Amino acid sequence: MNKKVFVIMAIMIFYSIPIRAQLIKSLGVKGGLSYASQDWKSMDQPNYFDEIKLRQGYDIAFYAEWFNQPLVSLLTEIHYIQKGTKWKINIPITTVQFPDGTGQFLSVSGETWADYLSIPLLAKVQYDLEGYSTYLVVGPRFDYFINNHTGSVLENFSKWDFGGTIGIGFETNSISSFIFGAEFRYSPNFQNSLSTPYVTAKNNSMEILLVVGY
Repeated sequence: MNKKVFVIMAIMIFYSIPIRAQLIKSLGVKGGLSYASQDWKSMDQPNYFDEIKLRQGYDIAFYAEWFNQPLVSLLTEIHYIQKGTKWKINIPITTVQFPDGTGQFLSVSGETWADYLSIPLLAKVQYDLEGYSTYLVVGPRFDYFINNHTGSVLENFSKWDFGGTIGIGFETNSISSFIFGAEFRYSPNFQNSLSTPYVTAKNNSMEILLVVGY
C-alpha cells in the first residue's frame, strides 16, 4: 500500500479518539476483496468492447461510527481500494481496398488496474437481535485516483470520482468486547471516470469486507 495513504488513514482514526466519549460509537478496521469493473464505451464503434469482466483486488479501510443511537448512526470511512477491469476488444481489420474495415475483427484481451483512496459518508440503519445486529448502509462516496499500474491507458482518467455505496451487513460483540462483522457492498459511480470524444469509461465495484471494531 502507498505509505502516504496508510498515514492518512491512521491519522483519521487516532485524531478521533479524544472525542470518542462524546460522539463516537465505535472505531475499527475493515478489509476484504473488491470485484471491480469499468463500463467502457466507444463513440464511433459500438462493438469495439466485446467483453468486460470483473477484476479482483483488495479493499482495506479504517472507519469511525458516530452518534451512539439505537437505530441510526453515521459512518465515516477511508479506504484503499484496487479497481479496474478485465476486457476484450474487437479491432477492425482494414486493407488498402477496405480502409473502413473488411467486416472482420481481431480480438485482443487485457486488464486495467488502478488504486483509489475512497471516502464514503454512510447512514447506517441497524436492527438489533439477540446477540447480533443486522444493518443497511447507504450514502455518497468520493474516490481519489492515486496509482496507475496499467500505463498510458489510464493517464487521462479523472483524479476524482463521485458515486454512491449501498450495502448490508451483520455484527456481533457477544464473542468478546470487540465487534466482529461482515459486509457486502455495491459501489457504482454517478459520473464517467474517463470522457473523451472517442471513448468513455465508468468505475463500478462490489466489496466483501470483514469488520473488527471496538
